[in-house]
Amino acid sequence: MKKLVSLVLIGYLSLSISHIGYGQGLNSFFNEANDFYQTYVQNGHVNYAQIKSKSNDIESLYRQINGMNLNNAGKVTVKAFYINAYNLIVIRQVVQNYSVKSVKDIEGFFNQQKHLVAGQKLSLDEIEKQKLSGDARLHFVLVCGAKGCPPLLNEAYFPFKLERQIDQQVKEALDNPAYIQVNNDTKKVGISKIFEWYSGDFTQNGQTYILYINKYRSRKIPTGYQAIFYEYDWNLNDTRAK
Repeated sequence: MKKLVSLVLIGYLSLSISHIGYGQGLNSFFNEANDFYQTYVQNGHVNYAQIKSKSNDIESLYRQINGMNLNNAGKVTVKAFYINAYNLIVIRQVVQNYSVKSVKDIEGFFNQQKHLVAGQKLSLDEIEKQKLSGDARLHFVLVCGAKGCPPLLNEAYFPFKLERQIDQQVKEALDNPAYIQVNNDTKKVGISKIFEWYSGDFTQNGQTYILYINKYRSRKIPTGYQAIFYEYDWNLNDTRAK
């Protein structure tokens, strides 16, 4: 009987220690990512030169992305992890090729270069399409390293406030006159090519682009206005090139 009780206690302690390790790993990642963004992201732009001079910061986060165990993580935690992983991998790839002027100048940036993400080899496109699909709002959260992207948040995405953070980023982008360019004289609205590239995400069930935008925008756009796509700015979202 004593032997049985001892075995049960050992099993319980092993599970507890494993759970603590898992929680500490993810919590450490989110906290370290938060410090990183707050240090190197200013007004949506990234200080790539400074990151390159202190490469241990991004490399530490990249190693955590490589080896993270998500087996016991909830859906919201997993979502937050992959959002941060995507944005940090973008930054690391730019830093590795700095001082590049555009991510378009880096061969295979989105679809060929593979990264170990929670033990699985994935490209940026695969992270977006396999791990984070089904939520159109994420197109305003995943930042591709270009000026044409919505601004990068200068804090980590945390599970406990993820929905609030995502909604806030969407609202800020869709209220930004540089991002949603309303011309009341011509009754036309200039919108990012993100809407064109991911048209299916924004026009489900017969919804128009403007109807989607108006769900989050404080000053609504008349539904009769015509949406047109302005040219995407692929220049690097670098603090040195604002």
